[in-house]
Amino acid sequence: MVRNIMNNYDLLISSLDAFIRKYYANKLIRGTLVFLTCILLFILTVTVSEYFLYMPVWLRTVIAILFVAGGLAALVAWIIIPLTKMARLGKIISHEQAAVIIGQHFTDVSDKLLNILQLKKNTDTHASRELIEASIEQKAKQLVVVPVVSAIDLSKNKKYLPYLLPVLLAGVFMLVAAPNMFKDASARLLHPTKAFEQPAPFSFILNTRNLKATRNSDFTIEATTRGDVQPADLSVAIGDDIVPMTTKDNNLFNYTFRNVTGPVEFRLYAAGFYSQPYTLKVVQKPILKSFAISLDYPAYTGKPDEKVSSLGDMTVPVGTSVKWEFVAEHTDKVAIRLGNGAEQVLAKEGNTWSLQYRFMADTGYTLILSNKKVSVTDTFNYLVKVIPDEHPVLQLQEYRDSVSGKQVLLNGNAGDDYGVSRVLFHYSITNQQNKELKKESQPLNITPGALTAFQHYFDIEAMDLQPGQKLSYYIEAWDNDGVHGSKA
Repeated sequence: MVRNIMNNYDLLISSLDAFIRKYYANKLIRGTLVFLTCILLFILTVTVSEYFLYMPVWLRTVIAILFVAGGLAALVAWIIIPLTKMARLGKIISHEQAAVIIGQHFTDVSDKLLNILQLKKNTDTHASRELIEASIEQKAKQLVVVPVVSAIDLSKNKKYLPYLLPVLLAGVFMLVAAPNMFKDASARLLHPTKAFEQPAPFSFILNTRNLKATRNSDFTIEATTRGDVQPADLSVAIGDDIVPMTTKDNNLFNYTFRNVTGPVEFRLYAAGFYSQPYTLKVVQKPILKSFAISLDYPAYTGKPDEKVSSLGDMTVPVGTSVKWEFVAEHTDKVAIRLGNGAEQVLAKEGNTWSLQYRFMADTGYTLILSNKKVSVTDTFNYLVKVIPDEHPVLQLQEYRDSVSGKQVLLNGNAGDDYGVSRVLFHYSITNQQNKELKKESQPLNITPGALTAFQHYFDIEAMDLQPGQKLSYYIEAWDNDGVHGSKA
């Protein structure tokens, strides 16, 4: 008999446990529907408001805080807590509280359930255990057939669907009909601390593409607008300052940043609207820091090689080899254009660029410094004037004896910028048909130098000229480079 009584009571307790689970399942369903309705309504309201109103930063920040805090609180209260109660985690309603709730649906059951539960608690302490168990058996047998779980009707949660479905359908409609509304608004709402300006009824067009200015130089930008509505003026907003642009042409404006030394952030402004932010970057133009020019003079000049300490025009003897060595900063390439020729890129070793060239004629050259970050190049124009190696200059005087005229004395001097190396006496004898019969050269004694004197005596009779034969002679001077001049 005890076993049957305990079975009836256990069945009753199982029914109460099932009722408690359904009680929290009902709360979970109701909480989920309410949570979804509130969240969707909140998202739709905020999205539409942001899309059309461009809410200020402080309001979007407040909304973000409310969404996170309120959403988490509602999620915990309406969904997470009922889920944990269904898993019997934490404190849940007691069997007595369940009995009271069941009594609201089955009015004649509540008191009997409470009575059974109270009697069960007293079985361990009451002396008349058999009497109490008999009473429990009688009451439990009557109640075990009562469907206590049906005291909770889950279908009643359908009353929340009329609130959820319109909001859900409105969201779907907006996603299909105006997808940009969610895209644009959500992009701004996800950055609550960033300021966004309401778009203008026209578009700002910055025609200047490469926003890179050379340091310490001026930089001009050109802009215009496009759209059905055109503003009369256009300005540049730099920080809190708004500076009007200059009208260049019909709906075309420009502005010049003076002596740019660092990056400049600016926006275009017109009719109360701002463009997206732009940044004018600064790049350093090439700088020639130092240089050395070596002059390798040709040997015939007798001049020692030297280095020039100034970069400028030069005058050098023909054949002089010039070597340039430049040290430059913020420079990717150094080139020289000689005359009308093509650029010759200087070889680089470390931070030094060098090139060597031998000048044979007057030549102008252009030194070009450039880097990849700036389109402006630094150029220097110079001229190298070449002194040609002229023929030695001769002065000659002839003296003959006054009687026969056959003894001849030649006196003279020879001069050259870079020195006379030798002087020769040449003579030849030809017949009446101008056929050369004899030819001879004799070196004269001189002291080599830029200017040297010479003297030569000869006797025409001693040359044994025959009738019809003719004597011709001349003096020839040579310089150190083998260039010569003559005097008859």
